Amino acid sequence: MKRIIPFIILYFIPLFISAQSIPSLDTSRDSKGQFKTHISLGGYFDSGNTEKETFSLKAGVANVDSIKEFSFDTKYLYGKTNHVLNQREFQAGLQFDYLPLSVFSPFARVEFYNNEFKKIDYRFSGMAGAKYRFYSYRKDNRTLSAYSISAAILIDSEHYVKQTALDSKEKVRLSIRPQFKQILTKNIYLQGVLFYKPDVSHWDDYLITGSLNLIFLINKHLSLSCSYDYDYNSKPATSDVKKTDTHLMFNLGISF
Repeated sequence: MKRIIPFIILYFIPLFISAQSIPSLDTSRDSKGQFKTHISLGGYFDSGNTEKETFSLKAGVANVDSIKEFSFDTKYLYGKTNHVLNQREFQAGLQFDYLPLSVFSPFARVEFYNNEFKKIDYRFSGMAGAKYRFYSYRKDNRTLSAYSISAAILIDSEHYVKQTALDSKEKVRLSIRPQFKQILTKNIYLQGVLFYKPDVSHWDDYLITGSLNLIFLINKHLSLSCSYDYDYNSKPATSDVKKTDTHLMFNLGISF
């Protein structure tokens, strides 16, 4: 639980700031569905005594109106140290939300995950739950501030790489997700999300994933961002797999 506290603090600070200057709840609706696409490219490189390179690709496509939202998102992470591959992760998800702009919104999601360096050949997840948007402000068809929390039942099917000789596992998890977006200035905003996923039959077995992004809008289609991703598994597949992974990235974003 101590690992979640810093994220909770970061979640409520911008909410407190926005509450001082922005009306509390705006329920305006977009009546016409439209496709929105965002692609983010990031990475960092070291040279000298240690050669290190890490590359990140994130992409998402969504069709949103006042009745429904269909969305697809994917993430790919690739890294080498001294020309030796030491990081390769792939994740993709498909989600459906009903009444996505409402205060209360049911949703369903399926997700695929692979990272052989964590000994996970693949993890397939399916979940269903609901989102409660308790604070939102929109102006000129643009969301300036949005805070929500969701809860879902998640079923995981986890399969490990052959070298581990481990059997696949089926787990039922609870998924709790606080999420926020907050405009700081006309061209700068902060957004974050945190997932806490305990196994309902073994509460000491849990996953925590979080992302915090500071985004600078260059124009309607281009942006620069600094992102911090956090990934924690209390029960990794084998003892030689570290429980915590963090990534600090600088990204170029393209939206259309």
